[in-house]
Amino acid sequence: MEEKSSIYQEFVDFTEQNQWITVYQNIKDASELEAKKCNYTINESKKQLNRRLNRYRDVNPYDHSRIILKRQHIDSDYINANLVKLERAKRQYILCQGPLEHTVSHFWLMVWEQQSKAILMPQ
Repeated sequence: MEEKSSIYQEFVDFTEQNQWITVYQNIKDASELEAKKCNYTINESKKQLNRRLNRYRDVNPYDHSRIILKRQHIDSDYINANLVKLERAKRQYILCQGPLEHTVSHFWLMVWEQQSKAILMPQ
């Protein structure tokens, strides 16, 4: 029980000291470094037609693993989502932004086409 309260207190302290932004920045920096090293591109997300489909300007799917909508929606097969495969675990997941009001139908089309069995949306 004490272990749990210690973890909880650590979480509270972390939040009160506003340290989440540092964690986010460290993850973002490491991710960008890895992407550069591997020559990952985000060209599709930067296209004029697709920009309005992104919730954030700095969170974009990599071209090599992005989900491509089979039934083109409007003028694009784009959704801000990547397929992540964990070979050792024999699992794969889709990482996707929370849908915007005008991308909800894109989201559900992706869920349908990819035959997703579960959806987790942390708040």
